[in-house]
Amino acid sequence: MKELIEKRWSPRAFENKELTQKDIERIMISAGKAPSAFNVQPWKFIIGNRFENKEVYDKIVTTMIEFNQMWAVQAPVLIMTVAEVVSSYNGKENTTAVYDLGGSVAYLSLQAQEFGIYSHQMSGFDAEKAKEVFNLDDNHKAITILALGYLGDKSTLPETLAEKESPESDRKPLEEIII
Repeated sequence: MKELIEKRWSPRAFENKELTQKDIERIMISAGKAPSAFNVQPWKFIIGNRFENKEVYDKIVTTMIEFNQMWAVQAPVLIMTVAEVVSSYNGKENTTAVYDLGGSVAYLSLQAQEFGIYSHQMSGFDAEKAKEVFNLDDNHKAITILALGYLGDKSTLPETLAEKESPESDRKPLEEIII
């Protein structure tokens, strides 16, 4: 596990290579194994595969800010994460839905990494447009988009992004994250 965590990073350059449906399913099964409050599993995933369901993929792209569209369209798979904000357990506001969704995405990311598949999470999208495009009701809220694919060559990126493309990133020391 430590090796997966150490190896994980968020590239923007993706190879133009299809992910198999089997790999996607295995990754998503792992996402579904995450813990959640009262085990309500308040996560939904809208999966757009450029090679298999381009219509959904393109809808996800339309919700993204221009900066993210610039690079994320290289990824063969885009996943919109959605939190069920009203609990199926008691019908009340689920105050941990986004937290639980984040745990699920962490499982997804680590499982993908084990298969040599990289993920990059984005908050740069229009959640209201996503609600409209995907007919999300008031119980569901789009939270992030993930680009998923095999690591690509950074030379395919615009120069300003290619310069920043590196698995090395500064992390805060423990003294700054433990209070």
